[in-house]
Amino acid sequence: MGNMIDEITSVPVHLPPRIMVQGTPGSGKTWLASSAPGVVFIDAEGGIPGRAIPRFARIEDWFGIMCALKELAADEHDYKTLVIDSLSRAEAFCHKVIADQEGVDSIGLIPFGKGYAVADAYWEEFRKCLDILREQRGMTIIAIAHSEIVEVMDPHTGPYSKAQPQMHKRALAKFVEWFDLIGFLTVDRVIQHKGSGAKEVITSKTTGARVMLTQEDGSAVAKCRWTIEPKLTIPKENGFAVIRKALGDAMKSIAAEDLEKLQPKPKKAKKKATEVEF
Repeated sequence: MGNMIDEITSVPVHLPPRIMVQGTPGSGKTWLASSAPGVVFIDAEGGIPGRAIPRFARIEDWFGIMCALKELAADEHDYKTLVIDSLSRAEAFCHKVIADQEGVDSIGLIPFGKGYAVADAYWEEFRKCLDILREQRGMTIIAIAHSEIVEVMDPHTGPYSKAQPQMHKRALAKFVEWFDLIGFLTVDRVIQHKGSGAKEVITSKTTGARVMLTQEDGSAVAKCRWTIEPKLTIPKENGFAVIRKALGDAMKSIAAEDLEKLQPKPKKAKKKATEVEF
């Protein structure tokens, strides 16, 4: 066995990002993803009617999704971005396979939650296929997910509501860890006060702008491995360009910092005998 210390390296790893876009129905998740460069869809939702966008048609089950992923890995093509539309529908397909194997109508009817444990292996294969496309074919991965509102019991602040991807909590925890960016796409709203005193009513109104939350703020699940703005304004046309620029600028900044660290440091002058360093 070789000396592992000799294999230590400071060479940075640059790979395309893994992005999840979650949001409410009609917020423009599919439209946003379709503006990514060199895009191809695994269209399990039938969510892009009337659009001339490259897509795998007739994706109706889990095996169709996995077949599409493996063909993208094995065959020659020029696609640069894969969009899974949607992760929520993919989970429904996955659960149906497991329920059919157990002879039940729903995965939830399998005793002791064992069906969801079985799903772990399916999701692991799914992520490995996506990592192959990312690492060997240089493809950006975008997954669209529907959102749901859940109650969070926080011992410090008390209960509150939060938007999160509509998935079983066991699978969701793994995907939250795996994705580099999870953005919550919504319509920007501002607080509006009507009336005064006891008759005051607090409502909200939309500004008409679409925004993506990229950092956790208590209202929705969101994260980013790089330092970008916590809220991005997303235009209707070519919205992915905003995300691409934000990530690109953040990655360039990190690369510049790494380069500076790798530069040889000038030698310090020898201290005099009377100098004391604390």
